[in-house]
This record gives sequence, C-alpha cells and structure tokens, in this order.
Amino acid sequence: PNLPFFYPSYFLDNMPNFQLGMMSAISKTATALSKRIDKPIAAETDQPLHAAAELLRYPGTIWMFSPANKLTPVPSAGNQYKKARKQLIAYNRGLREGSIPFYKSPADLRYFVGRMTADLRSSNAKLETAVRENSSGWIDLRADDVFYYQKGKLYGYFLLFKALGRDYKDILVAADIYQPWTGMLNALEQGALLDPAIVRNGALGSVTAPNHLSEIGWFTLKAADIGHNIVHKLEPEAPAKPKGI
Repeated sequence: PNLPFFYPSYFLDNMPNFQLGMMSAISKTATALSKRIDKPIAAETDQPLHAAAELLRYPGTIWMFSPANKLTPVPSAGNQYKKARKQLIAYNRGLREGSIPFYKSPADLRYFVGRMTADLRSSNAKLETAVRENSSGWIDLRADDVFYYQKGKLYGYFLLFKALGRDYKDILVAADIYQPWTGMLNALEQGALLDPAIVRNGALGSVTAPNHLSEIGWFTLKAADIGHNIVHKLEPEAPAKPKGI
C-alpha cells in the first residue's frame, strides 16, 4: 500500500486495500489487548504489547516521506510493523516464561468483542455510503477498493478471534456462548472468502448487476450482531434487590 509510482505494484489496488483492512483489524485488536491485559504490569513505556499497539497504529500508506511535508523523511510503514512484530514476539516470550501474566476474565472478552463489533458497524456504514452514493452509476471504479479493504478486515478479525476463542474457551463454554461464537467466526470467514471476478456496485434490486458491497456488508453486520449478543450475555448479572419487609 505504501509503494510509490515507480514500483510495478503501484498499479495494483486490490491486494494493497486488502492489506490495509487486515492491518486495521490487527491494530485495533492489539490496542484493545494492550488496554485490558498489559496495563497492570509496569509503566506503559516498558510494556511490549503497548509498544506494539502504538507501532501498529502507524498509517500503512507511508513509504519514506511525511504526508504533511513531502520533504521530511519518516520511517516506512513496513519498518514500523516489523518493530511491532518484535514487540509481539517479546510479549509472547514473556507469557511463556511467566514474567508477563495473562489476565483472563469475562470482562476482558466482553471488551474485545465490543471493540470489534463497534469497528465492524463503523466500517459497514462506509459500505452503505458507497452503495448509496455510487450504485446508481454504470461503473464504480472505487467499489473494488472498498470491497477488498472490508474483505481484509474480516479476514484479520477471523484469524484473531479464532485464536481468542481458544484462549477464552472455558469462559465461552461457562457462559453458554460457544455456539454463537462459532457463528460469528463463520460469518467473518464467509465474508472473507467472497471472491468475485469483478467487483460490482450495481443498483440495488438490479437483475443484471450484482452489488458485492451489500453482500460483504451482510456478513459484516451478521458478525457484528452476533458479537453484540455475545457482549450482552457476558455482562455481569445485577445483584438481586433485597426483598422488602
């Protein structure tokens, strides 16, 4: 996504947008993890998970120069993400060695799913805007960019929450939400597997022109709705009110 015009891959757009969507899911999940799991350990600057989350928020389109000032050299997105990977490896090493504890609770899982659900709803709103504003035309040259960005986001969330499901399996089973969890993963996976030969943003209800943005938006909303129900079921029960005399 960050390569300039003199690279042959500059003229590709589907894969870069897929990568940007995937990195968005990774960044938001890393940020959520750092806020819920890593904060009790030490000062924020010493936390590998916090450092990784900060690096992953770096824009994926930066190659060598600052977007604000084209003459100012800055680190590339690739270099920042490589540094983030090293921090994540250090975090995993600390987990294995026991120097970093892993805090697991229904509240943590509720927070992660809530953040993912909010992000999916926000990205679906962008899909709806693209459909509303551009589906009436014969050709929408930006439809594939929007589609593959969303496809990458669903793929990223599918892999991440599949792994979280293993970490929090006991909590999922105890709360009787393991089946909805697998349903959410299935919606994310099915959306990520969409692979039309040509992405179309056809008029809604058209017989001849499909609307792939609406199709991937359906899987996005399905995953978000299941996630919302999971968050609701993970909410702590209110204490019973004492009976009056």
